Amino acid sequence: MDGPEGSWRKAGHTIGFLEEARFQGLAVDADNAKNKAAWDAKMDYHTWGGVVNFIPQFGDAAQRGVDVLTSQWLEDETSKIDDGLARDNRDSSIDRERRVEALANIWLQANPNHGDHETQAVVISRINGTVGDGRDTAHGLAGKGS
Repeated sequence: MDGPEGSWRKAGHTIGFLEEARFQGLAVDADNAKNKAAWDAKMDYHTWGGVVNFIPQFGDAAQRGVDVLTSQWLEDETSKIDDGLARDNRDSSIDRERRVEALANIWLQANPNHGDHETQAVVISRINGTVGDGRDTAHGLAGKGS
């Protein structure tokens, strides 16, 4: 990886590695939030279900109502968490695109005589390849990911 191309190869690999680490961190955060929401729903169900079950003649129906409400709340909460994760992943991808473009521009300015075929689009494409390699490396180390 020596020479002028070595710098963008290393930088691209690092960007990809860190991006995958971020995706994995976001997934863990979402899983934790879902686990907390599931726990909260269970506690609400058992707390309120136990209370309404003692209502004469309507306890069983009221408990089913509590079940429906807590299930719907958990479904809504899970959907919000998934939407937040998708938004965070999208923001991370946009951030990567900006970093790759900036890296390509810096490299092109620092290496004006590297060749006429080195347009911004070509350099961005090549860097994106190393970004993918970096993500694969991080993904393989963790054993899971985005």
